[in-house]
Amino acid sequence: TIFDNCEFKKISSEDAINLIKTTSSLNNLSFDENSSDSIDIDFGIAKITNSKFKNIEGDGIDVSGSEVEINKINFYNISDKAISVGEESLANIKNIYGEKSFIGIAVKDGSHTNVSKVHFNNVQFPFASYQKKKFYNFPTIKINNEIMLENYTKKFLKDKDSTIIYKNETIKKYLDKILPFVYKAKDESTS
Repeated sequence: TIFDNCEFKKISSEDAINLIKTTSSLNNLSFDENSSDSIDIDFGIAKITNSKFKNIEGDGIDVSGSEVEINKINFYNISDKAISVGEESLANIKNIYGEKSFIGIAVKDGSHTNVSKVHFNNVQFPFASYQKKKFYNFPTIKINNEIMLENYTKKFLKDKDSTIIYKNETIKKYLDKILPFVYKAKDESTS
């Protein structure tokens, strides 16, 4: 499946694009004023490049059980997560700019993600790693190089057993009961 040079504006369905069990290339896309997630990829392989997301009420990119490469993406005013990686996904993420969002990159439920070249400004929680569904293992996010973070509430959110590696150091500080915190904080930030 190929999407190239497309615009998705004022979409009110659950997802602007939902790809299931496909191999996909998504390039030079624009999403604006969508009422839920913009891209949702389930059990697929995808490359997402050169795209812009703004004024999104859900997640910018949401992947589950997938292998994805995400490169050269801009996010602005994302109500939930700019990028959500869940359900044993593998993701390589680089060259990301995000501004005025709730969570930058969330890695959940047995997923493994490598991140480099990220600039977040006014993203409340730039990086999160946690278990949402108990039947999955704990996730890992490795944050490599060229990371610039400005005006955030808390740099890292994680539960006790999930992993965040930043500049080759494993982050120790964790939050008990992370799920109620994440969802309560999100509700407060959008009200």
